[in-house]
Amino acid sequence: MKKIISLLLCVGLIVSLLGVSDVKASDNNTPENALILKSNDIINDSLTSDEAEDWYKYVVPESGCEYFELISVNNEDFYMTIIELDEYDIRRDLKSYHGNEVIKTSEYSFEKGHTLYVKISRYANNNREYEYKLISHFSSDPLKNCKWAIKKADTEIDANDISSKVNICSVLNKQDDVDWYKYIVLNENPVSFKLTNTVNWDDYKITVYEYDSNDILRELGTFSGLEAISEEYTYKKGQIIYVKVQNCYGNSSHETKYIISVNDSFKPASKLDAPISMLVGTNIVVGIADAGATVNVKYGKKTYKAISDENGFYRVKTATLKKGKKLTIWQTVDKKSSEKTTVKVVEKY
Repeated sequence: MKKIISLLLCVGLIVSLLGVSDVKASDNNTPENALILKSNDIINDSLTSDEAEDWYKYVVPESGCEYFELISVNNEDFYMTIIELDEYDIRRDLKSYHGNEVIKTSEYSFEKGHTLYVKISRYANNNREYEYKLISHFSSDPLKNCKWAIKKADTEIDANDISSKVNICSVLNKQDDVDWYKYIVLNENPVSFKLTNTVNWDDYKITVYEYDSNDILRELGTFSGLEAISEEYTYKKGQIIYVKVQNCYGNSSHETKYIISVNDSFKPASKLDAPISMLVGTNIVVGIADAGATVNVKYGKKTYKAISDENGFYRVKTATLKKGKKLTIWQTVDKKSSEKTTVKVVEKY
């Protein structure tokens, strides 16, 4: 009897020890049994049949951005579906992703405590084991360095002011919701506008306007996408530009946050490479610049200039180039000068 009890105790101990192992896909094949996924976790697992599914539960640790990455170990086809638990505790599919090497989701931005599920399934007609690696990526709140729009602006008359000094964040609340912004030109640098959708399940668009000479609001262009960036515009100081933000398709029924920013920083002309010809004994410096640029060559105390042709080719006449002397070159485009390049005159190539 004592031997039987001892044997049972040994078996129990072995089972207990074996139980202290990683949770496998077979244990998390339903939402109710989902394996807890934490920020920046890396999980190695596999699917062993065509009907198999692995479920992971992710609770947002703090306001920020998260995206998920699945790596197929042997390049088999996988599906990764992102699901959220809404305010009624109902699971709702956000988006499904498919691939056979590396699958990366869009970035999602939710408040602390929001629950997401990641479902892994596969596309196959066999019962081989499909191995994968699941990685959760998290970064802090993209909105924390933004300033919230002061008021709700449904028309250009009520538009909120924007500038390059601070990014503005706001919310679109319903399908036909729009937000208007007003930008006053402070310098004659090119200006562009960028909209970043912090949730990334709908495309959004920004439309840029100006008032023409007849005080009629005129559309300059519309730009759409999960990250919509306008063309660059150049205006005189004091001119006013308006920007309207809206959902591309008008089919968003949930609150979505976004960031709008302005780029009007000074952009110098690109730095020139060394000339392709600057030989001792000649008086010509030859090279490539931007088309139509003014190319400046400083040699000794004098600066010599020429305009590059439509292909960017330039020939600048100088004093006779001497061995060991240096010359400095730069280009000017739209009154903006590039960084200078200093080179030595050469005897041969």
